[in-house]
Amino acid sequence: MKRIQELEQKSIKTYNWNYDNDSIFEFTQNDWNQTLITRINEASKNVHNEDLGLYPLALICSSEGLAIMDDLAYFFIEPKEVESFDGQTEMVGFISSTGNKDDARYIVHRNKMLPANKLIIAKQEDLIIDNLEENCVTSMINITGLPVIQ
Repeated sequence: MKRIQELEQKSIKTYNWNYDNDSIFEFTQNDWNQTLITRINEASKNVHNEDLGLYPLALICSSEGLAIMDDLAYFFIEPKEVESFDGQTEMVGFISSTGNKDDARYIVHRNKMLPANKLIIAKQEDLIIDNLEENCVTSMINITGLPVIQ
């Protein structure tokens, strides 16, 4: 949990996204969930500005956030064994327009201790190094209207 808290503290900007489709436009829930990718891309610009746009970035979410990811057209579950970095954060899949992990824009991780309404975007190596660099930059997305998984 300590690493997740450190990444949250390094966030230079927090974005918001509402799970409930309260838009004036007619969207299916699946289409509305795709708007989350737009928000993720906006939030990732802060991280890319600091690391010259190196890919892929880590996208860390809760189990509830992972349920939303599972509805996204470009999300793929990693068929290999789940990789755990700290006993709480595990790599579960990737987001790629080609379906190929080598072209992934984001590697998706689930953290069992992360609050349901948070997504964190960080450089991949910031999940596994012992000490975060002073210039580590992350972005965070707060999700409202999210049903909680019991």
